Formats: sequence, C-alpha cells, structure tokens
Amino acid sequence: MAARTISIIFAMLVLGCHSVSAAIFGNIHIDVENRVLPKADVELHCKSKKDDLGNHVIPPSGAYDFTFHDNLWDTTLFYCNVQWRRLDGK
Repeated sequence: MAARTISIIFAMLVLGCHSVSAAIFGNIHIDVENRVLPKADVELHCKSKKDDLGNHVIPPSGAYDFTFHDNLWDTTLFYCNVQWRRLDGK
C-alpha cells in the first residue's frame, strides 16, 4: 500500500473511533452559577487547547453553560479564569 492510502485509512479509523467515543460518552455539559455575593458580577473566560469560549459576564444569581465533546483519549481540559467585582463599588 502507498503511504497516502495508509494515511487515509488511519484518518478514517481515528475519526470513526472518535464518533464511537462521542456516541458512547455523549456530551459533557458545564454549568457555572453566580452565587458569590448578592451584588457582584462574575467575569468568566474559559478555554481549552482547541477552543476559546471568550469572555462572559454572569450577573448576580445568573448562570452560563457550555457543552463539548471530549477527545478520543478523554483528556480534553478546559481552564477558566474567574473574577468578580461588587456592583455597589465596595
């Protein structure tokens, strides 16, 4: 077999396994709720090696959620930077 054929077959096997993994394990759903202080916005920025979800401001008693598929090796990591500031200026 030519190297190109082997590469295509390998890519198809990897993609096929990833689809099976996603079908077996499903989506991973993350909920973030703001329960810090009654009068504080939470600023959230989450990202993985592959995806940057951007900045989000969660108001008091509000929530933000996102869903993702883990990679084939179940090693997807999301890092979130969380900050808050009081709305009354204190």
